[in-house]
Amino acid sequence: MRTIPLLLSAALLTFGGAAQAASRDVTDYLQRAGAVATADLSAAGIDVGNGLAIQARVSSDGRLANARVVTSSGSLETDQRAAKVLRRLRVKAPPNVLVGADVRIAIAAAPVEQAKNP
Repeated sequence: MRTIPLLLSAALLTFGGAAQAASRDVTDYLQRAGAVATADLSAAGIDVGNGLAIQARVSSDGRLANARVVTSSGSLETDQRAAKVLRRLRVKAPPNVLVGADVRIAIAAAPVEQAKNP
């Protein structure tokens, strides 16, 4: 299993020599995903307080499969509601390098912290 660290603040992708264009595409996609996730949670009236992190797999259509909470907001109810909303999240046109990859989305902290490619 290969790990792909994604650092949005530095807009850097380390993926065994992947092209700069792939890095830019991944960063752009992950920033859009973070913005959509935050907007969807806000629209659902979910306040994640100190934040939470969800791990999920990116499907070819941009949906998050198998979303689960990996860092709790401190409220089981909030965590469950947030996971339910994020399971319906879809961000069109994920870069090929992310299809099938596990991503960790941190809400109210950094939009996306890392991804693992199986």
